[in-house]
Amino acid sequence: MTAVSLVQGSVDFSSEQSDSQSYLAKARFPRQIFDNNSVEILTADELAARLKVKISWVIDHCSRAKTRDPLPVLRIGKHRRFRWGSREMDEWLDRQAGVSTKRKAGQ
Repeated sequence: MTAVSLVQGSVDFSSEQSDSQSYLAKARFPRQIFDNNSVEILTADELAARLKVKISWVIDHCSRAKTRDPLPVLRIGKHRRFRWGSREMDEWLDRQAGVSTKRKAGQ
């Protein structure tokens, strides 16, 4: 709703502007990526250090062509980023360790 002042001849668009600003904020930062405070965004170097592997191993395991179960990667242009502590990364680590995340029937 806009407020119009007839005496001064001006229009106040502050409420419309705040709605558009909140829309832009939501569009720039989707909730599903940044909602969890325990998720860290890592570079390939940082992920390699945490997994105690070479950087080339991390890069190779980002591609479906080189591995059956690629690392969950967030691509930002030409850059690769990894969400440490995310559900996807935790599930990937469990699969690599041979831990089943699915429950067997009757348990």
